[in-house]
Amino acid sequence: MRILDVFKKTGIFLFVFIPSAFCIPSALAITLNFSAILADPTCTISLDKNVLSLGDVSGSQLKANKIVAAQPFQLNIQNCISISGSAAYSILVSGSGSLQDGKWLFKNSDGTENGAGIVLVQSNTLPDYSNSELSDGSAVAIGGAGVTPADQSLTFYAGLSCGSDNGCTTVTFGTVSATVMFDLVYR
Repeated sequence: MRILDVFKKTGIFLFVFIPSAFCIPSALAITLNFSAILADPTCTISLDKNVLSLGDVSGSQLKANKIVAAQPFQLNIQNCISISGSAAYSILVSGSGSLQDGKWLFKNSDGTENGAGIVLVQSNTLPDYSNSELSDGSAVAIGGAGVTPADQSLTFYAGLSCGSDNGCTTVTFGTVSATVMFDLVYR
């Protein structure tokens, strides 16, 4: 008797669930396998300064088409290791700012918009306004495709500017600050 009760329960159980299996469309499953190679960092990068003060600048010094109080700093690249393929190393520059009169000015958006910002130029000599500036998203190549870069130091200059005639008419006194990040990338 007991066995018959088990069959009845099982039969009812199967009867209830088997028809519902035919009513629900089956879902398709696709498997995607991932893999990665964890490696040591490809290069060591460092700056010779963590903060670069441009000092006090008087309003009479800040003029159209000029970079004022430009100060140098070094980005050091060392101990690069080989990467596979034809990727090329570069330094990616990023930071907030805006295009003003055709020049990118780095500036923090801290509510003290005063018409001035920081011009960043990669150069071994003191730059002037006609030098090409770096902007958010600029890449500085440090090695050719498939070539491991040698240890090196890149010189950059940061200086204060208000752009050209239009931007310089909006300058007000106050603090100008900017934060720029340098990331090692290879593509």
